Amino acid sequence: YGDWSVRAALTQADMAEWMISGTYATRAPARHQYNLGVSYSAQRYDAGNPLVLNAASSNRSASEMFAFDTFTITPALAITYGSRLARYDYLDGPGLMSPRLEVAVTPAEHLRVSALLSERAQAPGAEEFLPPFDEGVWLPPQRLFSPLDPEGQLRAERTTHAAVQVERDVAGVTFALRAFHQHSDDQLVTLFGANVPGQPMSTLGHYFVANAGTSVATGCAASVRAALSTWLHGSVEYSLTDGQIT
Repeated sequence: YGDWSVRAALTQADMAEWMISGTYATRAPARHQYNLGVSYSAQRYDAGNPLVLNAASSNRSASEMFAFDTFTITPALAITYGSRLARYDYLDGPGLMSPRLEVAVTPAEHLRVSALLSERAQAPGAEEFLPPFDEGVWLPPQRLFSPLDPEGQLRAERTTHAAVQVERDVAGVTFALRAFHQHSDDQLVTLFGANVPGQPMSTLGHYFVANAGTSVATGCAASVRAALSTWLHGSVEYSLTDGQIT
C-alpha cells in the first residue's frame, strides 16, 4: 500500500554533523495519497577557532515534520493539502509553518485546470540541516554561517505564492498557460567570500546570511512539452515576470 524509507548520515571533522530522516508515501492509485516525513539534524563545531566561535554558535540543531494528502474526490476533482512544521533552535519564536493547498480539476478530456496557494517559511542556513531531495550519496554540509550584522537577529523568510494553470493535450503535445503572484518578506541573502572586519573569512568554511527586505513578483508563462519517443522528451517555456524589491 505504500513505500517507506529511512536515511542517515554522519560526519566527523572540524565540524561534526549528523542527520536522520524517514518518509512514507502511499502508492497510487488510491483515493487518499499520503506523503509523510520527519527529519532531525544537528551540528557541532569542535575546532575552537575564536573567529568562528565569536560569529556563530558552535552547536545548532533543526527538526522538521510534514504531512500532505492528495484526496481524489471524483475522477475530475482532486485536492492536495498539508503543511510542513520546522523548528530551528537558533531562531526565536515558535516553529515555522509552511501550509499548501492545491485544487486540480479536469472539466473535459485532455483539459486540466489547477490552482495553488501556499506559504513557505524558510530559515537562514536551512540548507545545512534539510535532507537532500535526490537519492544519491547523502553527505551533511560542512559550513557554518552567521548574521552579516554581528548585532543582527536571524529571521526567517516568509513567501506567499498563488498560481493558476491551464493545460491542454493536442495530438500528443501538451500546451500550458500559467499565471502567478509571489510576495516575500525578509528575503534571504547568502554571501560567500565576504571580508568583514572582525568576522571569519570564507577560507574558514564560513558564510554570512542577511535579510534584504520585501520582494513582490507577478508574471505569466506559456509552455509546450511533448514525448517525441519513448526515450526522448522535450519542452519549451517562455515566462514574463514583473518584480519589485523594497
